[in-house]
Amino acid sequence: MLTANNSHLTLTHGNDLLHQMPYPSLNSEFLEEIPLGIVVTMQAWHLSSISLDNKTQTKCTERNFCELGQNCAVFGPGSLFACQFGADTMARWLASESSQEVDYLKSFKYGVNLESCETHNASCPVHHWNNFIAKAKEYTNEFM
Repeated sequence: MLTANNSHLTLTHGNDLLHQMPYPSLNSEFLEEIPLGIVVTMQAWHLSSISLDNKTQTKCTERNFCELGQNCAVFGPGSLFACQFGADTMARWLASESSQEVDYLKSFKYGVNLESCETHNASCPVHHWNNFIAKAKEYTNEFM
């Protein structure tokens, strides 16, 4: 369950605290940006969940994190806050070992700093990623 109060955002499962982050500030603009970050994070999580179903796509997970960071950074601090929360949670969920989690979060930071995600071209070329996105849209539309 994701909950918010006047000081922090918390993710719990039953009685277990999974993740908690204090807000850096609370003003109306910051609060308006949070839903954008949640939507972008949900999209990245959705792409990762599809990629886990297809073993050939798992090599694009770092690119997914990088693009998540880029998308979040351009929508402002509230969006970035929500995305950082999501990236931390998603990296922990998807990684099979701690070094992989570190790599995912490093990719996210590249994106946040608006650095090129082309650093992932060797493992996930742009044309491969674009084909995957197109297939993901088809996959999603099949179930609607």
